[in-house]
Amino acid sequence: MRLLWSCLLSSVLCVGCAQGHNVPPSTTRLDASSTDAGSSDGSASSDAAVDAGRDTSTPFDAGPMCPTGQAFCDGACRDLTVDPGHCGGCAVSCTAGSVCASGVCMLSCPGGTTGCGGSCVDTASDEANCGACGTICRAGEACMAGTCVSFCAAGEVYCTDHCVDTRSDAMNCGGCGLTCVRIHAGATCVASGCRVNTCDAGFADCDDNDANGCERSVSCVIGSSCMTSCGTTGSRDCSDGCAPTCAPPTETCNAMDDDCDGVCDQLSGCRTGIYRSWDPTLPGGNGGHIYTKDVAVATEAPDRAIEATNFFWVYTANPGGFVPLYRCRLNWSGATNFLATGSACEGAGVVVETLGYAASSATCGAVPLYRLYSDVSGDHLYTPSTAERDAAISSFGYRLEGIAAYVFLTEHG
Repeated sequence: MRLLWSCLLSSVLCVGCAQGHNVPPSTTRLDASSTDAGSSDGSASSDAAVDAGRDTSTPFDAGPMCPTGQAFCDGACRDLTVDPGHCGGCAVSCTAGSVCASGVCMLSCPGGTTGCGGSCVDTASDEANCGACGTICRAGEACMAGTCVSFCAAGEVYCTDHCVDTRSDAMNCGGCGLTCVRIHAGATCVASGCRVNTCDAGFADCDDNDANGCERSVSCVIGSSCMTSCGTTGSRDCSDGCAPTCAPPTETCNAMDDDCDGVCDQLSGCRTGIYRSWDPTLPGGNGGHIYTKDVAVATEAPDRAIEATNFFWVYTANPGGFVPLYRCRLNWSGATNFLATGSACEGAGVVVETLGYAASSATCGAVPLYRLYSDVSGDHLYTPSTAERDAAISSFGYRLEGIAAYVFLTEHG
């Protein structure tokens, strides 16, 4: 009768195999001793006691494919070699006090294994019973020689399914699952802390709080026109979204402090230096001054000598709003020279040289060029120095005629 039951069970299990269930061949195997009613060693009765607790009436469950060595039973993948509730087959339960080893219910575990919760396990390598029943290794640990040992490198921890360095991992920064995802920002993990390093377009991190990302919405158009602190037209600099600036333009020869550094036109060639020479033959042999940008004129023979180089400066080209400054010669005296801001030479002479362009007011550091005249010698004296002006009046009989124009004392500024 028992042999017939074994054959019937085998037939049921084989039908399950034909239906494609993930069941290892061992599930059709019963302990050979259970089919031998006439065992000579008297073990039949003990085997019967074990087999009496095996419920073989439930077929295998249909379900997904399980890992190699497991079968899908009762809603989960089971290891049929050690599961006391599914020992050798789905729903094949071992009786109380027995264990499942190699898919067979036994009264005791084979050598090298220990009974833990009805399963025979190797406590030297079982991560759920490492060294003793119920000692479970943590995530990231393996059971080696009965001891739970971390398999992550030094400085790393196990998070979810892999080892990470929480000091620099942006998805596990300072601990597992602590991400560096920030609002409108890109962030990195530095020394276990999240640090904002980029902002989305149109946003800025203005409070230096890494926790809230780039919190401020900003509207700054790079390169757009703006007014600088010194009144020139600059371009918008958005490198600091929290405090956009107006970048000043580069200097040009325009009698303005374009770059807002307090100095006008730091460019070579914007201004021309004027010589002042003394010629004892002018006018009419009494001696007089001459002002020129031409060194050949300033040193013209026989006795003309330079008194000052770069005595004052004028612009080489008109920067806008300036007046021309001419050296004129009197119509009735071939020797007398004077300066004028009109080409008509005040209706009293002809233009012999254009010195450059002078300001009509004290702009960009320009100073007055005083005009004096000696009724005795007929000399025209021009000076930007108030001390020389006063000395010429008080000591040499010159009289002040006014301000000829505004000139500069240096090439730049």
